[in-house]
Amino acid sequence: MKTKQKVEAFFKQGRLIKFRKKALILRAEEEPRGVYYLKSGYVRMYLISEDGREITVNIFKPGTYFSMIWALTGKDNAYFFEAVGPVETYRSSRQELTDFLDQEPEVARDLLVRILRGLDGVLIRMEYFLACEAAKKVAAILVMLAVRLGEKNSTGNWVVKMPVTHQEVANLAGMARETASVELKKLKDQNLIEYAHKTLVVKDLEKLREASCIYYEKELLPYSF
Repeated sequence: MKTKQKVEAFFKQGRLIKFRKKALILRAEEEPRGVYYLKSGYVRMYLISEDGREITVNIFKPGTYFSMIWALTGKDNAYFFEAVGPVETYRSSRQELTDFLDQEPEVARDLLVRILRGLDGVLIRMEYFLACEAAKKVAAILVMLAVRLGEKNSTGNWVVKMPVTHQEVANLAGMARETASVELKKLKDQNLIEYAHKTLVVKDLEKLREASCIYYEKELLPYSF
């Protein structure tokens, strides 16, 4: 049985829980009730800055699982987890998960790889938070969304499955929504993206990558854990 199938089989033994759009699955400082496996939908992990701004740290897609920092280290949860749209999850206890990982070293190794990819993504984002101008930040965010959450269609465009608002781009880039909107319009005018009704289409991923301030691997690895 493949690693993904083992993980799915394990979590399906847990409790199936559904969440509505915008529902808070877990609040910062709240003790998690277990580890969540994302069956369908997308979940946003974010924190709130001292000035009240929401900063998106990660977006989880189907097949990933979260509250792992708490589960594996025992550290208090410091993040909010919100359903981007309708979401279905399976929830298992921390003890059940750790026992499962002890019994399945291949799954544990896969989890480690996911965590390291996620850490790499966070470090890359720190780089452009510190050094890049707004236009390059927004371009980098769109590359990340296309790589992680998009699918290449028959015309060669990358269509992001998750609904993407101007506010979400701003949250990911750490800037005001108005600034993100201006930069999105510039990229649309350059014919690098199409953006309508919260649907993002990247028309030229390589040129958008060149317009950003960071480097993404050619293999398009998914930065999620």
